[in-house]
Amino acid sequence: MLVLCALVLALAYPLQQYFSQSSQIDQLKQQNSEKRAEVEQLRQQLAQWQDPDYVKIQARLRLHYVFPGETGLRLLGAGDAATGGPDGTLGPSEGSSAWYAQLWSSVTAASGAPVPSSTPSVTAGPTPSSATGR
Repeated sequence: MLVLCALVLALAYPLQQYFSQSSQIDQLKQQNSEKRAEVEQLRQQLAQWQDPDYVKIQARLRLHYVFPGETGLRLLGAGDAATGGPDGTLGPSEGSSAWYAQLWSSVTAASGAPVPSSTPSVTAGPTPSSATGR
């Protein structure tokens, strides 16, 4: 009986490790298959970007590029007609999704700097500690 208890105790920890590592291996195999699918998807995207026609389409859609001789037009929504520029021309819409506007807003958000307002801010006078010379 004592030998049986010793045998059970001697095998308990290795069996627990075996089952733990077995489940861990299954999880890693699943992650590996997901990553392989993601790599395949990225390879397909890369193949699309090798096509010059696809690049031209993306430049037109994302960067608003036009070919020489073409006129670029931007359609304004119904709310944009009310907000004109200072010289009476219509400005860009408030919901502008141009790449450079998104880039600048992400830079200012990442730096933690406050977004500059269009109206100048009024600074307060000297603080009481600086007025007394302390």
